[in-house]
Amino acid sequence: MIFAADRAARERCEAARRDTESFDDRLEEMSREASESAMAGVDQEIAAARRSSESAAKKRLQALDRERNTDINALRARFDRGKAAGVEKLFRTAVWLDD
Repeated sequence: MIFAADRAARERCEAARRDTESFDDRLEEMSREASESAMAGVDQEIAAARRSSESAAKKRLQALDRERNTDINALRARFDRGKAAGVEKLFRTAVWLDD
């Protein structure tokens, strides 16, 4: 009877030890899965933010290109309007006709 009680106690202790080890393993696996899931979520947020940023940067660059082209066209028109007078003045200055 004592041997049977001892054997039953040892079996319960061994079962409790296996449950404890199994629990630790399950807990570690759940922790790993939660971490991987969180990292996947963060990766998706980063990718979305990158796409949004790239889109905003592309739109801003297009706006700057339009502004630059407008400025270049305005400068070309201004140059074309004053080119003849500027060339004449430069020529007159070069040949000492003007002061």
